Amino acid sequence: MKVKESSNVEIKDETGYITIQFNKKQLKKEIIDLFNTYVNQKDVSGILETNEQKKRNQRKFLEKSVDGLKNKMKTHRKGMNLENNKIIKENYYLIGQINKLRKDLKYIDDEYKELEQKEFNDTRYSNVENQDLNMAIEQLDQEVDERNTEIENLKEIHTKLLEQLQND
Repeated sequence: MKVKESSNVEIKDETGYITIQFNKKQLKKEIIDLFNTYVNQKDVSGILETNEQKKRNQRKFLEKSVDGLKNKMKTHRKGMNLENNKIIKENYYLIGQINKLRKDLKYIDDEYKELEQKEFNDTRYSNVENQDLNMAIEQLDQEVDERNTEIENLKEIHTKLLEQLQND
């Protein structure tokens, strides 16, 4: 509702309506005079200064909190990057070891097959030679079993590291 320069206001009480006429500029001047008469300016300025000081203190606190959280986040990221890099390097190393063991296993299997083939194809070997071949075959079998066990262990370690990397 927009008040005109000079307006009428009707107020209802128990006896009926009362009509009051007022001038907007004069009313404003009277309210300011009342304020200046009954309110101490020092109290008002103190309240305003106190509110401003509270706002400044709160702002400083929030800025410090944000800076602290940013620093924590940077530190956490650096730590995570170092951990991830370490896990990746370990994975590369383990994969290299697995590949080397696979090559060794293939070489041993090939030697085993060759020896087995020679044993079956050549009947000129004496019993002593056959015993030597059998011992060599048993040794190769043991090596194959050891390498297979080593490969399985490395696969388990690799799987655990991958799971740890995914969880982090």
